[in-house]
Amino acid sequence: MTRIVRWALLGLVAVAAACTGRAPGTDSGSDAARSGIGYATVAEALAALRAKPGNEVAEQDGWTIIQEPESDKSIALWSFAPTADPAHPAAVKRVVFEKDGSVQIEMNVLCEAAKEACDQLVRDFQGLNDRMKQDFEDGR
Repeated sequence: MTRIVRWALLGLVAVAAACTGRAPGTDSGSDAARSGIGYATVAEALAALRAKPGNEVAEQDGWTIIQEPESDKSIALWSFAPTADPAHPAAVKRVVFEKDGSVQIEMNVLCEAAKEACDQLVRDFQGLNDRMKQDFEDGR
């Protein structure tokens, strides 16, 4: 795994304390395809990812964080909202990779809570992603 992806992963795990009915712009196909995360429900995603060999599972401030290696140049970081969070149940999948010397993050969300709570969760994670990218750029 490249140095940038490792750094990005550490940054994402460190700030993963902070999603919506379905990811914006995904309104066709199966439930799993529409969610953008590859699973039809948050519970299905959590169970499958916990059981998958090679994944690292951790708890952080009530959040379940799962690191799923995708390749030697990218990693998926999953964040599952705790029951006390207004957006619960929610899963946020962020794929971190390097492109043209900079950290890139692709994010998809499946949230089964009220729209307002899910929208706030998306905004929170977008902010975390932006801060992480800025921290990387500042540290170059």
